[in-house]
Amino acid sequence: MRIRVKMTWFRLCDFGVPAGHHSDTTTRVQIDLLPRAVPDSNHDTYLEQRGFKPECSLRIFDRSERRDLKRYGHWLQALADGTIQPESEDQEQFVDLVHNDERPNPEEGTGAYFADLWWRYQHRIEWEKDKAKH
Repeated sequence: MRIRVKMTWFRLCDFGVPAGHHSDTTTRVQIDLLPRAVPDSNHDTYLEQRGFKPECSLRIFDRSERRDLKRYGHWLQALADGTIQPESEDQEQFVDLVHNDERPNPEEGTGAYFADLWWRYQHRIEWEKDKAKH
């Protein structure tokens, strides 16, 4: 059963993605719904954007990771580059981890899962560019 929740509510287990917008059949973490800290933010704009075009091959990612990148890519990019500010601890964790040189451990929380996904995506882009030069 899917529950539709207004865009002003976020599920931390989905790293801030509104309930009903996450189609993963496996739940990574069970946490209750919480209201967003900043109701007039730009997060909705990036969450609603479709058509994220990856800049590299996605063959190293599994099906759910490819889906997450395509679905949330605009939003993850906006968080990573500072276009939008984090509104939850998981989002702050994502921002902190994504700017480290070391690969994040996806088992350290929902923010770490997305940080690891974004870190691998960014490093795949760099790897493909380096490979093309040689």
